[in-house]
Amino acid sequence: MGENMGKVPDDDPLMIAWKAWKGSEDGRNAAKWGSAISVSIVDNQSTISHPHLEGALWGAFMAGFRASGEIKP
Repeated sequence: MGENMGKVPDDDPLMIAWKAWKGSEDGRNAAKWGSAISVSIVDNQSTISHPHLEGALWGAFMAGFRASGEIKP
């Protein structure tokens, strides 16, 4: 992994697609299922939030976007 990491410009096709996907029904559904897990601890209503949801979704989205051929690795 010798790539430099930095912010993707707002006008980059990847960022444009990312913002559109996050605002879509599919993006909201993925965030809903990935952000919290209901667990039975004491009151059967406890929730554990995933602290790195945005990064996890970004990684999966970017891999799919690259696989589509829109950008090169």
